[in-house]
Amino acid sequence: MLDGWRNRGDHLPYQFGHGSRFKAVKWPPLWYGADATLDTLGHYPALWRDGCDADRRSLAELVACLVAHDVAPDGTVTPRSVYRGFAGYSFGQKKAPSPTATALLAAVVRRWQRSCVASRA
Repeated sequence: MLDGWRNRGDHLPYQFGHGSRFKAVKWPPLWYGADATLDTLGHYPALWRDGCDADRRSLAELVACLVAHDVAPDGTVTPRSVYRGFAGYSFGQKKAPSPTATALLAAVVRRWQRSCVASRA
């Protein structure tokens, strides 16, 4: 997965690109994107702790992109893109910050933050 991110300029797999749609979460996060990638890889803290420098750099870039594209300066997440049929949920509208989206994204980022801190100890 990280090779795909590192080689995003040279390799463009059909429907699995790494442009702005990859970086900005579409709620709920059901499709391949930075959020889903980090959420999945976050269950393997050895990637950060024992991985090569290229893997750690790629993970740090992905976390930075996720935060830059989806988190407001006050720390909240207001969905910018949503799947139809979720209007009844806070993450299913684009007018106000969503507590659910904020919590879900914070959980993903926090998992990587803990891995990073643990690797320094």
